[in-house]
Order: sequence, then structure tokens, then C-alpha cells
Amino acid sequence: MRSSPKTLTCTNVLLLFVALLSVSVSCKGQANIGALHIGAGTTWVSSPDTYVVLDRVDLQYDAGPGMLNNVFRFTGTGVNSIRGDSRPLIYAIGVAKTDPGALWLNQAVTIASRVNFETGYLNLNGYALYLQPAALFTNERENDQLVGNFGGYATIDADLHAGVTANPGNLGASITPATDLGKVTVFRGHQNRFLSPTQVGIDRWYYIVPSTGAPVDATLRFYYLDDEAVGYIPDSISLYQSASGTPWTDIGSTSRDAARHYIEKQGLTSLDSFTLALRSGSRILGETGDGRISLYAPDNYNVGQKLDFAQYAVEYEPAGGNYLWSTHTGQMEITKVSNGWVEGKFFFTSTVRGTDKKAEVTNGFFRVGVKGR
Repeated sequence: MRSSPKTLTCTNVLLLFVALLSVSVSCKGQANIGALHIGAGTTWVSSPDTYVVLDRVDLQYDAGPGMLNNVFRFTGTGVNSIRGDSRPLIYAIGVAKTDPGALWLNQAVTIASRVNFETGYLNLNGYALYLQPAALFTNERENDQLVGNFGGYATIDADLHAGVTANPGNLGASITPATDLGKVTVFRGHQNRFLSPTQVGIDRWYYIVPSTGAPVDATLRFYYLDDEAVGYIPDSISLYQSASGTPWTDIGSTSRDAARHYIEKQGLTSLDSFTLALRSGSRILGETGDGRISLYAPDNYNVGQKLDFAQYAVEYEPAGGNYLWSTHTGQMEITKVSNGWVEGKFFFTSTVRGTDKKAEVTNGFFRVGVKGR
């Protein structure tokens, strides 16, 4: 059914027949009205400037190689997905989901032109989002963005030349090399990195891989969004690097701009894994039978001191889980400072962005050794 000459709106009815293609929707339960199913052996033929609007509908792709030469715009309040037996090559995706709706990947996807963030989250959900060299993210901002607490990454290849600043795919890793680096592959993910027993990274990381073994002299500007760093005080955030699997190292920063949401480091002699975290020594990490909890560690401890998690983040990783819950609701209180030990209590409610999952701690306790006490 046509809503305009260049727009197709998919609902839970038979929609369209385009040469060699039947587009149908099948009921999939409450979360999804149905699916636009492109079956095995099917060829997609359409005008390249056509929008296909999927309102509370999944895209299921089981066909062979071939370009879906349209803009697939996902709308509505449902949690919908791109899924199927094959990886689709899609010209462009538009994310226009209304809370609590979101778009999830249940299959890897290749994008030829762009991912446009109108409203809502695109959740990697452990899968890969491949950007072809000319593809990019557009209009990404707070609450209308890529997330991925369950793993996965977005990636793109780009040629980087001496003295030319590039932000491949508009993924937020802006690189200025002093010498030609040739082809560089940039990965971006959102599953927190545990940097040390007392340090947890924000909800964003980059893995930057030059194709040559030539010496590196580069500047990296690491962009992030506020809700990826909830509870991390901007002036206390530092850039961390891990090279070839080595332990994470706090490499500091050359400059920063909290209003523009970036931290920059000049004079890098290697490009590898990067994330942001509070400066070294500023987290308390505890092991419990239910998982791991990370609390902010203040510079000074005083009995009765209270720290609101609206300003100081707490992180929780369930036992056996491969994701991290982040929160900014709750509070910790210092209850005892004596003989090199600090004790306190805390409570919080944690969530995973883009889902309705929730975990609560109502009566937490910690005891940690502190030098000079």
C-alpha cells in the first residue's frame, strides 16, 4: 500500500508485489506485528530512491547476495530486529523508533550509504554492523544512537593520509596521522571493558588497526556521548590504551572539551584498543556471588560522607553475564574509617539501555583498604 509515490509502509497485511518479489508479513507475537520476509531464492527489484517503512515490523533476510537498494526506515514503539539466515547488504537504514521501541540486530548487516538516527536506539546485540567505505552515521546524538551492552561492533575501512584528519564512517574516532598510514580498519563497540580490578571503561571503545607495520605518529580525538559516561566526571576521565592484548594503560590526554564530548591525545606511537575511564585508582571493585560491582572511589573518605550515583557511576556485571549494567540511581555512604580500612553501604537500581531489564541492590556493603588511613 502506497502512502506516497516513494514511500512503502509495511503493516500486518500483504503489501506489495514488485517484479520477482513478494513482500508479506507474518504474525510474530506481541513484541513484533510481523516481518517483511525476503525468502531464499528471492530477488529484490525496486527503485533505488524508494523508502520502505517498517512500522513495528522486523526485516527477515534469507536470500542470497544482492543489494537491497532502498532506505529501510524502522518506526513505531515495538522492539524490532533485522534477522534471517543471510547477511543483507542494505543501501541505508533509518532508525525512527519511539520509546520504548528500538531496533536490534539479530544478524550481521552491511550498509552501503548511511545509518540515519532520527529517534531511538540501534542495538548491536552481539552482531557486526559493516560500513562500506562511503557509508557513515548521520544525526547520532543523546538517546538516538548506537548501543551494544551485549557486545558487537560497527566497523569500516578507510585510507588515512599524512596531515589529513579523518573520522571514518563518522563513528567518532577522529585520527590525524603525521605520516601516511594507508588502509586502517576502525571498530567501535559499547560493551564495557574491565581495565583492572578497580577500573571500568565507559560504554564505548575503539579498536584501530593499521594495515602496515610502519611507525605511527598520530593524534586521536575520542568522541563520546553523555549517557555512555553517566557518573564519570568529565574532568576526571582519562584515555586508556591496550596494545596487542597488553594490560590497559592510563595514557592521559593532551586536550579535552566536555561540551563537545571529546578527549584528545597527541603523539601516539601505536594505534590499537582505546576507551575512556576515570583516572587510575579511582574505582572500588567487589566480587559477589551474583557478579561484580564497581563503585567510584573518592579522593578522601569521611564518616557520614554520601555520594549520589547521579554524579558518581556504579556498574554491575551479573555472574556468567557478558554485559554490564550501568546506573545513576542510588547512593553510597561512608560508615567507618579506621586502621587503613574504609567501610560503607550502598544501594542502587541498574538498567541496560534499550531494554526493560533491571537489577536492584537494596543493602550493599563494602570494605576496602586505603593507604594512609
